[in-house]
Amino acid sequence: MKVFHKIFLCALTVLTLVLGSAEYLSVSSQMEHALAHQVESCLNEHQLVKYALQSGLMTSATGGIEKQKAISEIASQITTSMDVQLMISDENGELYRNIPAFSDLPQGDVTEISWKVSKEEDFLLANSVCALGDLSLSLTTARPIGDVFSEAETLREQSERIFFAETLAGALMLLAVAFQMTRPIKRLKEASAAMESGDYSQRVLVSSRDEIGELADTFNRMAGTIEENVGELGRALERQKAFTANFAHEIKTPMTSVIGYADTIAEGELSVPEMQEAAGYILNEGMRLEALSLKLMDLFGLDQRGIVMESIQTKDLEEDLMKKLAPRAEQRGVQLSLAFERAWISVESDLIETLVINLVENALKSGTSEVAVSGKMTEGRYVISVKDQGRGIPEDQIERVTEAFYMVDKARSRKEHGAGLGLALCQKIAELHGSNLRIESVEQVGTTVSVSVLLAEGEMDEETE
Repeated sequence: MKVFHKIFLCALTVLTLVLGSAEYLSVSSQMEHALAHQVESCLNEHQLVKYALQSGLMTSATGGIEKQKAISEIASQITTSMDVQLMISDENGELYRNIPAFSDLPQGDVTEISWKVSKEEDFLLANSVCALGDLSLSLTTARPIGDVFSEAETLREQSERIFFAETLAGALMLLAVAFQMTRPIKRLKEASAAMESGDYSQRVLVSSRDEIGELADTFNRMAGTIEENVGELGRALERQKAFTANFAHEIKTPMTSVIGYADTIAEGELSVPEMQEAAGYILNEGMRLEALSLKLMDLFGLDQRGIVMESIQTKDLEEDLMKKLAPRAEQRGVQLSLAFERAWISVESDLIETLVINLVENALKSGTSEVAVSGKMTEGRYVISVKDQGRGIPEDQIERVTEAFYMVDKARSRKEHGAGLGLALCQKIAELHGSNLRIESVEQVGTTVSVSVLLAEGEMDEETE
């Protein structure tokens, strides 16, 4: 059974029970109130008849009138003057009667008046014993109450019509309420089915602030997260496809050269200078493959390893970098300068050295005559920058240079044994340090690449030599 039907049927059942109980209690209350009023009037009337009978009997006894005849005359006068129906009897039988015959008369005694509703006729009967000296009479009065039952029946019929009208109106209202309550659930169901089919853009309208509205809001946030994750997975897949294609291309190019020159050498038809030239090509392409494999190992290794930050002095970092980079700069005839502001930084020392070395090697290949490596504190972090005066990077390619295998000048990169992985590796290391590479470049003017790292807490103000 659907939720709509459950809500509607449960609410309709409760409404029917409530209205039915209310109508029953209303009719019963009106009936009891009317009957109580009739009982009170009947008892008062019976008491008046009793007093009148006693008074008449006392007067008749004084005048010496015969008892039975006197009772009949007095009863006749009472019924005429008071418009009442009564029956008088003694131990010998009835003395007067102008009411129907009842088989279920109430039984009274000397001290009280008893009453009951006749089961045979619509009459209210009252009975008591009228004692005067040695005379003991049973007095019964009858009061017609058919109007009470007629009014009660009319009220019951009216109540039934009102009950059915209210139930119908309530059912229509409950239909509207149940529809309004279950419509968001239906929307959620439709949106879920659409998402199951692959449409992750589905959202539902939040039209209330109750639990269903909160559920709809939670669904929208969940759908947004799923859409974002699926989109990221799609982008990751595209990057993976591009990476695989680029990797295959980068492997194919040097392997083609190696195989071609090796085949030429194997034929044995080359002169010694030609063989040396072919071997040089094989060596060059082999070095490219070696550089590619090392970079890939570094790049993939960063995804597998966990890094542990440590506090190091920038002075020590500067000295280590100078030892490793000075020979490379001297070999290319490039002037290298390092100037690090003294501070303590929180880094993984091997990775941060790898990042700076890769940035400096890129700068050395840019055709620059000078490379400046600097470090300074700014806005609570420590910024390391590598600046060159080389050929620069076109503005429309700056955002792509950190992609794996992307090369601005492929011919020059391959000549330098590059594979387009250096900046991708640097970007990955920067991300592990909670940062990103910031690249500023102008063609034929130069490039500056910066990365920021955290200052070591509690040690940044400590004096260093």
